[in-house]
Amino acid sequence: SLLTLFVLVMILRLVKAILLPFFSDLGRKAARHTHGPTWEKTNEIRIVKFGEYVFRLLFHSCISLAGIYYFWDKEWWTAGGTPSLFLKYPHQEIAPGMVWYYLVQSAYNIDAMVSLLEMSFE
Repeated sequence: SLLTLFVLVMILRLVKAILLPFFSDLGRKAARHTHGPTWEKTNEIRIVKFGEYVFRLLFHSCISLAGIYYFWDKEWWTAGGTPSLFLKYPHQEIAPGMVWYYLVQSAYNIDAMVSLLEMSFE
């Protein structure tokens, strides 16, 4: 599973490398339209951060919707169903979809940590 997590982190970094410039360009166009070209030139960092925030919003929206879709029919999702979380503890079966959901979430968090480390060593 560590190899799978590593591959997911690499895929997520590739997707980010493709989408971040696109989202930053959207922010650049919006800034040029609302504030003018001089503001755009003096606030490049804000424009890049806008692209990062749009990516975060898109990722978290998609993963939240995927989680709701996947977990919706589980017995512990309904009101009062949390006691079923501990049935057969510690030998519970884990569905493959749940494993993938948490692997993708972990890949995002590892990518965020790697990005912070990269920024701290610049």
